[in-house]
Amino acid sequence: MAPGVLTAIRARFRAAKARRFLVIFVLACGVVYALEAIFDAALEKALGPHSTIVQSVFSLSGVYQRLVTSGPRKPVPRDVVVVEIDPRREPAVASMYAACRQRRFMAQLVGALEMASPAVIVIDKYYRPESCPDNDPGTVELLAAFKRLQGRVPLVIGRRVQEDTTVGGVPVVEPTLLFSPSPGWLFEGAVNVDPDSRRLPLRWTVLDAADSNRTPKVLPTLALQASRAFATHLEARHARLRRLVQRDEHPFISFLPASEIPAYLAGDVICAASEGIACTRKPVPDILRHLRARVVVIGENSSEQDIHASVIGRTSGHVLQANYIEALLDQRYFEAVPGAVDYLVGFIIFALIELVSLMYHDSIWRTALGTVIVLIASVGLLYCVIVHFGWYLNPAPVSLVALIIKASDLGLSAVRKLEPRGQAA
Repeated sequence: MAPGVLTAIRARFRAAKARRFLVIFVLACGVVYALEAIFDAALEKALGPHSTIVQSVFSLSGVYQRLVTSGPRKPVPRDVVVVEIDPRREPAVASMYAACRQRRFMAQLVGALEMASPAVIVIDKYYRPESCPDNDPGTVELLAAFKRLQGRVPLVIGRRVQEDTTVGGVPVVEPTLLFSPSPGWLFEGAVNVDPDSRRLPLRWTVLDAADSNRTPKVLPTLALQASRAFATHLEARHARLRRLVQRDEHPFISFLPASEIPAYLAGDVICAASEGIACTRKPVPDILRHLRARVVVIGENSSEQDIHASVIGRTSGHVLQANYIEALLDQRYFEAVPGAVDYLVGFIIFALIELVSLMYHDSIWRTALGTVIVLIASVGLLYCVIVHFGWYLNPAPVSLVALIIKASDLGLSAVRKLEPRGQAA
């Protein structure tokens, strides 16, 4: 760099440019921080999946989805298959509002899946003891179907954490009618998703209503338990995942659209596995073969319950669970860098663009070209850090807000110069 250019840069900074630069960046940080706080507050108030604010935020997050899936190793469904209970498409199937009848149907479904020899069966549901009367036939059949899997197929069943019900700041997990978990066969996992659905929840610290001692315990999520059951020594083989679990950090992940995850109707599975049943739908060829040696996630499609806003649009909870499991098994998760790093990198990007404008202030074309080069280099940096190093870095909000404020400042300055000066008396 020529000495004359350096001298010019120093002179311009001494002429209050540095102060203006810092004021703009600090203001941008404040704006971004305030927007993040507003969004967090909106999530804490549980605005629900139909909220305009939440939908808008995750629509903008399409940029995030394109970035984290831009690597050479595209996300594809490898290990997970979904089996859906959908009363709208199969009217004979009992919905969640007929809990006792659905338990009997679930017992049939689990028996049919047993014939397919899946690697793991995951039920994205939780079973309250009070949902059906004592000695309910459907409940008896369901528990018997679960017990038949012992020693044959690992089973992961959901429990719901009541995040809005806490004792000493610790959320309470709802009671379950199921027997005690058994190592190597029966597991329970939290079905709750993270409010920021770009993130994959791993564990929840909870109080069990059935525990008279009221001792907090760590409850792994449905996805983590399913991944552990499918891939033994999962965390021992993957140090990054082990760190995330130990820190109770919910990582960012890349998602598969619901249309790309193999899905079959529960009624079709039962028909394929049962002889002599008159099926009203055309049989799906080799459906049981498609389930063999896979993680089978059972969930229910409902227009009213378990619907979440996400970067892949409004989707059912079991689709998110399938995505979580695929991401864990495929190592498509990203550690979040400390927030200060986002601001630091944003500061550097803004500083480089400011430097370009100072060096080439006399040429708009050179300034524009230099700015484009800085932005392209920044995107390349983000790509390498996210895709190749597994760290989620996002300096875009603060650097873009800073640039918007700077552009507004320059626009106002230009308008002032165009204003006619008062005539001398």
